[in-house]
Amino acid sequence: MKNKDLFVKVLAFIVVLLICLPMAVACDSGTEKEPVDSTEQNDETTAPPEETTAGEEETTEEDVSNKVPLRVMSFNVQGTVYDNARYAAVKYNILSYAPDLLGLQEDTPDTWGKTSNFKLEGYTEYSRHETVSGVSSERVAIYVKDGIKVKESGGFVLADAGKNRALTYHDVKKGGAFELSSELYAQLLALSSFQGAVEQLAVEDALNNGKVYYGSGKTTSVLAGRRATYVVAEKEGQTFIYVNTHLQNRSQTNKYADSAANISSNNRYELVQTLRNAERIKSMQYVQQKIEALKKAYPDAEVIITGDFNDTKTGVLRDFCNRDADGVWDYVTDLGYQDSALIAKTNGGNLTATWNGKFSNTSTGQSKEVTDKSPIGGTTGKDGRIDFCFVSEGIGVSHYQTGIHYDKAGENGREYYLSDHLSLIVDIQLG
Repeated sequence: MKNKDLFVKVLAFIVVLLICLPMAVACDSGTEKEPVDSTEQNDETTAPPEETTAGEEETTEEDVSNKVPLRVMSFNVQGTVYDNARYAAVKYNILSYAPDLLGLQEDTPDTWGKTSNFKLEGYTEYSRHETVSGVSSERVAIYVKDGIKVKESGGFVLADAGKNRALTYHDVKKGGAFELSSELYAQLLALSSFQGAVEQLAVEDALNNGKVYYGSGKTTSVLAGRRATYVVAEKEGQTFIYVNTHLQNRSQTNKYADSAANISSNNRYELVQTLRNAERIKSMQYVQQKIEALKKAYPDAEVIITGDFNDTKTGVLRDFCNRDADGVWDYVTDLGYQDSALIAKTNGGNLTATWNGKFSNTSTGQSKEVTDKSPIGGTTGKDGRIDFCFVSEGIGVSHYQTGIHYDKAGENGREYYLSDHLSLIVDIQLG
């Protein structure tokens, strides 16, 4: 009997041991490894390749966020309406966007250049606007927000030394850089002064009157010559080159206005537009030459170019003359610069026209109070932009927008139309 009881006890012990041994092994192995979250374990073992790719994109986003942010604003402020209410409204509008860099166009020195008219607190203004016969008095000023270090600044006329025009007779004569069609060349030869007409680019005067006008009494200061202003600056250790400019416009006298009726009836319209298109491209060649010279001194600097280019993405010759000919946008992008509106991560592809037809340029020089707050232009159809912000390939663009076309003259002031252009506000990343 005792032997039987002993046998039963031994057998029971063996059964209990067999039951507990696997549990003991499992517990022991758990103490040798760190606990693994079940979600993470599933991700590691079952995540498809596209989830891994998404993770890589997140890493890229972190890299972008570590770059140096910079807000750039470009604004043609319309240089012929001089009114303190509009100065105040434009100033209030600019400060509401708080750009790091601001490039103005049509800011003539006797109006926008006076601190009694227009001064931006918290910014330093850079421009050169020597009053020289035949050379524009437009400043195309750059304003740099306090705290950003400016290493170098300057301005230059978009022409050879001693010239006041980008385009010369030698560019468009037979065998020149800008070859004209036989028909257009014959039209130029019929003018009283082929060389003079091109040198002064007073083409509409030559066509209307058979002669070329000289002297400031026959041309406006803004159209007498074109300029660019630049700064080389640094923010948070990142150096950049910023150039602001305003290229030749395509406006004509009433006889050669941009209208379908005049285009179809005027066989010389294409001549005028061909020469103006060539001048815009030649002007950008001078800008690029200056950038290349600066890059020798600042080889790691990235580049930003803003301005009123007076040309669309498709080009005026395609838009109005039905000619498949490159415009200034093609020239700039062929150099490797990016159109910020097309690559922006938010609001990119917003092709709202940047010319404001609601603005009233009155003969009294007084700005107009707002009567219509509806948006300017649209985001579909033809790309009507003539103001651009181009950036070098190393720069990222997080956001692009066109500014509002009206604002108050201060916090509690009346609302006024700001300009005949919309501003551009572009958030970029350096580094």
